[in-house]
Formats: sequence, C-alpha cells, structure tokens
Amino acid sequence: MKIIIFLGAPGAGKGTQSDLLVANNNFIKVSTGDLLREVSASGSNFGNKIKDIMQSGSLVSDEIVEKLLKDKLNEVNNSDANIIFDGFPRTIVQAEILNDIISNLEGNLDVSVLLLNIDADSVFERIVGRFNCADCKENYHDKFKPTKVADVCDVCGSQNLVRRADDNRETIVNRLKSFEDEIAPILKFYRNIGDVVEIFAGNHFDDVYKDIINRLEL
Repeated sequence: MKIIIFLGAPGAGKGTQSDLLVANNNFIKVSTGDLLREVSASGSNFGNKIKDIMQSGSLVSDEIVEKLLKDKLNEVNNSDANIIFDGFPRTIVQAEILNDIISNLEGNLDVSVLLLNIDADSVFERIVGRFNCADCKENYHDKFKPTKVADVCDVCGSQNLVRRADDNRETIVNRLKSFEDEIAPILKFYRNIGDVVEIFAGNHFDDVYKDIINRLEL
C-alpha cells in the first residue's frame, strides 16, 4: 500500500493533485474533517460527543483525531487502495501521531512525504481567483478554469457560484505566515526519519501531476 502525505502552502495545489491521484491511481483521500463530519452524523455516543465539541466551536482533541485515523487506516489497510493525507498533519504532535499509526499498520507500506513548493505571488493568483459551485461543489478559477458560460456551472447548470470570504490578499499573507511557522518543525521531523520529496508546484497542474507520478514512480 502506498501512502502519500501532502505538505504545502495554501494554494499550492494539494487538493487538485490529490483529486488527480484519486481519479487515476487508485488512491483514496483521508481527511480528518470528513472523518469528523461522518462520525458526528452517525448518531453513536462517540459521534454525539464529537458533534457537541464541533457545535461549541471548540477544537477536537488530538486523542480523538488519533482514534478516527486508526479506525480508518485499519479499515483501508484491508483493501487494495492507496492513501493520501491532504491537510494533515498540521502540527508536530499530529505528525508524531500519524507516524506511530502508520508504523503499526500491517503489510508492505511505501510512505512518501511530498512537499509542494510555490512562490507567494503564485499563491495570491491562485487563491484570489478561485470560486466554486455551491450546489455540486465543482471548482473553478478566473484564469485557469473559468466556466464555459459566464456565471453558470459547467456541471450542473447552477448559477449559485460562490467565493470564500477569506480568499483575499490580507488573509492570504497571514495564512502564509502561519504556514511557514507550522511547517518548519514538521519538515524537520520528516527529514529526520526519511526523505521529503520536493515538487515545484508553480507549473500547470497537469505538469505538476506528471512530475509527482515520475518522482514517486506511480
């Protein structure tokens, strides 16, 4: 089983590359946010506990996240699928938790930590220009993926196209600063235990995808 841990600044294209790997290379994407929403909607006692925490606006503890990841990875470990982590880990503690969980999985594991490098100007261009369909969730971009008909979703025909309120230059500057502060200890951790594959993410997404395929020998 192959496991990819994606690291990269906001706008580096982690989500885009994850989606391409899911569509073409038998990967599934493990998202802690999706896991939390899934369990909180289950109606179980554990799910109701998580639901209460999320509705209160509090952060879910690393212990709860660890349990969710263990359960999910044990489930996936018995299948033929490969795994992508996109947006996790975000802290050194989470990196240590994830490493422990992976170390205890059975079978032949091929783990790659992949850092998507991109300059700040490219991040601004990518994030400020993006929008999506609120109905079917299809993603678009003013420059790189405009809708075929202005203000109409290509997929479902909805005109309910929206932009995130925090996709602006000031917020992006703050997010990039936070990312730099967070990523430094995580990169140090992974470089101490193995290689970090660095990919230049400023090219067209198809070229970045080809680079990932070649570098990881997928």
